[in-house]
Amino acid sequence: MPENPRAETGASGERRPLRLGLLRCDDPVPELRSICGTYSDMFADVIARADPSVQMDTFSLPDDEWPDNLDAYDGWMTTGTRAASPVDGPARR
Repeated sequence: MPENPRAETGASGERRPLRLGLLRCDDPVPELRSICGTYSDMFADVIARADPSVQMDTFSLPDDEWPDNLDAYDGWMTTGTRAASPVDGPARR
């Protein structure tokens, strides 16, 4: 994997890991959760496979958990919601 271009170098000369924030908007429907876990689990698994040094913090928006400082993160991701799920959401055309 290529080096993180946004990584900052600390006083010791080492690059700090990429820091990502995940805004969890919902949980998957039970049928999917039993297979894949939570959205947080899914994102953490994919990111760890790509680069285990990446640090990810999850904020649960349904539980009113919000980040204090958006600039403390190198990037942001957001999960889907049940309304977007073909299992439990509105019919698609």
